[in-house]
Amino acid sequence: LVVKDAFSEEEMEIARTAIRTNAEMQQRLAAIHAKTESGKHNAFETIFVWNDVSGDDLFAKLTRNYRIFERLETFFDDRVYVYHNKVALKFPGVPGFQYHQDYYYWYSMGCLYPDMATTSIAIDAANRRNGCLRVLDGSHKMGRIDHRFYEELEDSGVEPERLEVIRKRCKEVFVELEVGDFVIFHCNTLHGSDDNSSDESRLALLGCY
Repeated sequence: LVVKDAFSEEEMEIARTAIRTNAEMQQRLAAIHAKTESGKHNAFETIFVWNDVSGDDLFAKLTRNYRIFERLETFFDDRVYVYHNKVALKFPGVPGFQYHQDYYYWYSMGCLYPDMATTSIAIDAANRRNGCLRVLDGSHKMGRIDHRFYEELEDSGVEPERLEVIRKRCKEVFVELEVGDFVIFHCNTLHGSDDNSSDESRLALLGCY
């Protein structure tokens, strides 16, 4: 589900400034570039994760917004809480993600049921040029799928042979967003992104529920 114009340009500029002036996030970005130059493709390091979601910081407030909660509580017919937050540090030259499911990882972190979802808030515009999110429509109905870890790249994703068949069955959708839009997708939805080979950043705030 894509929700248009959920947040204002001013709100997203505040979030953008907070990311660009955060020392830890900028250190992470330097480490990402160093690994990429050495031949690694560690997409997971491009995601800055934290679990303290109950505070009054900017990011916690954005991911607890009623526009997101009301929709999720309708979808799941249940109370919803924020599992964790993360910022996608998709600056120019940063690697994208192979196709994967979030629940594949969350399953081993104590989450018994796949009654979970992710919301990605577009702090910057997301488009094909800067490696926007891609999803395989309807893939969440397949349940949890095994992934493979590629040690030499420090990266992982769905088994290529299975993915080849899935891509014949499920339409690939490029999720292009304007600043302030957000997208919600199920935790078993196969999703990925291309490397950001443009000169535009594609910063996003992700809330996981």
